[in-house]
Amino acid sequence: MKTITVKTQAEWDALPKSFKEFTTIRVESPEHVTIITDRETEEIANLCHRVIVLREGRVSVELDGPAIIRWPKTAARTAHEWEVGHGLKARRLRKGTEICIISVGKMLDAAEQAATALEEEGVSVTLWDARVVTPLDQSMIDDAATHRAVITVEDGLRAGGAGEGMRGAIHALHTKSEVNVMGIPTMYIAQGKPDVILAELGLDAAGITAAAREMLAR
Repeated sequence: MKTITVKTQAEWDALPKSFKEFTTIRVESPEHVTIITDRETEEIANLCHRVIVLREGRVSVELDGPAIIRWPKTAARTAHEWEVGHGLKARRLRKGTEICIISVGKMLDAAEQAATALEEEGVSVTLWDARVVTPLDQSMIDDAATHRAVITVEDGLRAGGAGEGMRGAIHALHTKSEVNVMGIPTMYIAQGKPDVILAELGLDAAGITAAAREMLAR
């Protein structure tokens, strides 16, 4: 897993092709790069249509800088038309008051299962599908900041990842929200099945549920 910092379009263009085939990107200047995190096949067509448009018979990029689509290596789920988001905006799946869970990419299945388990215990849960992590949807950040507890969950590196960016954006609102960033630690991880590795790291429904219980018990 490689982590790089991209500041300008020129820096992106200068990267060798092999460097552009990575899993996690650290972006210092969000206005330069759009990072899209997909979770299902139907999102690809929707988001690509937003990024690549046809103008006067020629294909052109609608955004100011490079756009990166981060696609999960495991099988993607399918979705109904009404389950797919719009443009580059995040999508709220549940509205609650106690804890907010923000899912990145393929982690939405686990986040949904965790939200269901928590609601069965009487916890009021808000659930967001981030869809795009750079730039972040400000409406999602504003909503998350109204909760005393927030969990971000991703299957990419925790250090310099999407969750850290969300935590910084939430804290910039001078809120008292506690934010727990869940992701891959910067350590050696033995090869194995992705979902097994994620479960061992607590990045599954059980791990998210346990993290939420711990936060709410404080």
